Amino acid sequence: MTGWYYRSGGPRHLLQGGLWSPPRGQGLLASFDDGPSGNSLRIGELLAGSGVRALFFVLGDKARRHPEWLRELAAQGHLLGSHGERHERHTWLRAESVRESLRRSQDAIRAAGLEPSGWFRPPYGAWWPWQNRLLKEAGLRALYWNLNPHDYAGIPAKTIRDRLLRYRRERSLALLHCSGNNEEQTWLCLQRYLPELLEAGLGRLAPMELLPGT
Repeated sequence: MTGWYYRSGGPRHLLQGGLWSPPRGQGLLASFDDGPSGNSLRIGELLAGSGVRALFFVLGDKARRHPEWLRELAAQGHLLGSHGERHERHTWLRAESVRESLRRSQDAIRAAGLEPSGWFRPPYGAWWPWQNRLLKEAGLRALYWNLNPHDYAGIPAKTIRDRLLRYRRERSLALLHCSGNNEEQTWLCLQRYLPELLEAGLGRLAPMELLPGT
């Protein structure tokens, strides 16, 4: 795995994760884990209303229950990636279980009548290098982040906003969460501070440029 490493939303620099290749241009690209959910839809609608396209990494078990949510996100112009079948550390799974997770999560997107993007993000970012061969078998590539405000950690909307603005880079892929105990604060951050985030470059990077092979 090459290239672009991330740092956390706080003062610590975390030396894990990375992108296969950084997006072209300058700006801030938002990605959302752990959906789909009702919160995914309102986030997607809010962003699309300002011409912003994002990445949503969806869990297979949730996607299978709500294929209409996937179709709505895709209709809003957002890119769908796999987050595995369930939210579990794939480093704890045997190879065959990882294969099954990758296959089922991709099949859940296809069952909604959509084509998977080819991107996968492991829950918690937990992934062993030897598991890359399983990604290749599944026709997937791993996509991480280089900006993590820890929006899941019970922090208020303004703190999420502050971290996004303070720690953004020239080209940033932000890790956010559209589902979970703190999802309301992530929503409020976007709802209240979207003009500031747009000014900081949100929407200037297109997720479609991250499609494998482009």
